[in-house]
Amino acid sequence: MSPTNFGFSPLETSIGALLIQFATTSYLIQVGKTVGFSSLIGNFNFNIDNSSLIIGLYLSYQFAKSLIPDFLPVHDPDVSSSTLVVAGLLVGVGSNLASGCTSGHMLAGLSRLRFRSLVATALFFVGGIFSTSFTPVKNGCRNRMGQTINCFQYDTSFEVFEQNKGVLLSLVFTGFTLTYFLLPLVSSCVKENALYSTVLRTVSGTITGFYFGTGLFISGMTSSDKVLGFLRVVDPISFDPSLALIVVFAVIPNIFIWRHILNQPKYPVLNDKWDLATSNDISKSLIIGSLTFGLGWGVVGACPGPGLLSFFVGKREWLIGFLIGYRTTKFLKPYLF
Repeated sequence: MSPTNFGFSPLETSIGALLIQFATTSYLIQVGKTVGFSSLIGNFNFNIDNSSLIIGLYLSYQFAKSLIPDFLPVHDPDVSSSTLVVAGLLVGVGSNLASGCTSGHMLAGLSRLRFRSLVATALFFVGGIFSTSFTPVKNGCRNRMGQTINCFQYDTSFEVFEQNKGVLLSLVFTGFTLTYFLLPLVSSCVKENALYSTVLRTVSGTITGFYFGTGLFISGMTSSDKVLGFLRVVDPISFDPSLALIVVFAVIPNIFIWRHILNQPKYPVLNDKWDLATSNDISKSLIIGSLTFGLGWGVVGACPGPGLLSFFVGKREWLIGFLIGYRTTKFLKPYLF
């Protein structure tokens, strides 16, 4: 079965974006870090924080498969293994050179108004739009009756939302409660105890990974057709604006919320200090890496977080290519820049 993009999904993508907002903010409050999947995957540093994030991502896949299968990606059988490897390779090279990916630069960096991340994100899209322009529009967007539609159209009956409404609204409620009330309260009560603090740090990372991964599924970030449709901004028929809502409901709220959090002495709850990137250097490595990342992103619409989720779903070639590109670039980078 070929993948199908049902067009603009404003309600579902907004809910997914809110879950990503909860996940990234919770991690900042609890651990004092931002979520960045390229370095997490590529550096093989499986400490408590990183391992718990990966466990949470895996749980999000199991959750989606069991309770909201409508949001699981359907991979195009016509995309060859070699294409997936090349796409992953380019993203791996690019994310290492740029020291970040869509999670590290677009979500975390823009939320902190880092100029370096603004440049990186812009170049991601330049590379992605250029690359996608060479990718044929095979399926386009179709409605539930199989009729071809403009990708800017949306289902006015919100059928997918209605079918999953109970689960989606429960996720929003529990995510909000855990992020802003329950986890900070419990963590502040036990943070002086080393054992309890470690346990809560693991729990926090797992919850972050779970809500982040679930948000990726629901928003459409794991769907190649959805991402490629978003990158086709020059094609008014194939352009799907859904993923712009991640900026609206994840990045923009974070700009204001994180500014407040970073000025509060009681945060981070489970760490002695903030562990955040501060460089704003616009280097050759950043520029070349960001463009390379974008070129790879536009091949099949995958970046590190969704790529890891695709590994769980069963499409492993992209992640293999990513690891080869990332590790090789990490070894060669000191000699090149």
